[in-house]
Amino acid sequence: MYDQNMYDRDRLDSGLCRGPLLLSVFRAIFTGPRTATADPGMLPGKVPIAKKNQMTTVTPRHIAYAAVMTRYGLGSQSSWTDRDGRFKVPRFFLKVIGLFKSDVEWAKETLDWWNAKVFATDPSEGPSDDEDDETASSLIEAQREQRRRRAEEQARASAAEQ
Repeated sequence: MYDQNMYDRDRLDSGLCRGPLLLSVFRAIFTGPRTATADPGMLPGKVPIAKKNQMTTVTPRHIAYAAVMTRYGLGSQSSWTDRDGRFKVPRFFLKVIGLFKSDVEWAKETLDWWNAKVFATDPSEGPSDDEDDETASSLIEAQREQRRRRAEEQARASAAEQ
């Protein structure tokens, strides 16, 4: 979970959620196994989860998921379970997400670091909230239009059969 090079006894959150293993696991999951130790960005090969899902930024939930997978990979469990002795996976997941809610400045710095490491993005060059909303609303409208057209085609086909 930590970048040990950033350790500061007076600020325990320094380096938190920036560990190299966590970053490698995250990249293996979301941008593909070949990217785990490569420079930021996507590499040729199988379409990664991030690209399939149009993921362009890292969220606290993404980091929490990678942290859970890292913990599972380091454990000795032979199959998935949400408990490992006294360790409770759902609680750990929510605690990681909670870190990002309690300190806005730390959360922004940490997410900016993640986006730079995973997507090679400069936070100042990213889309504004309005652009994100426009993209999402455009996709929703396009999907609705496709459903409307399919329904019309099915109605015409049904009418032609009768």
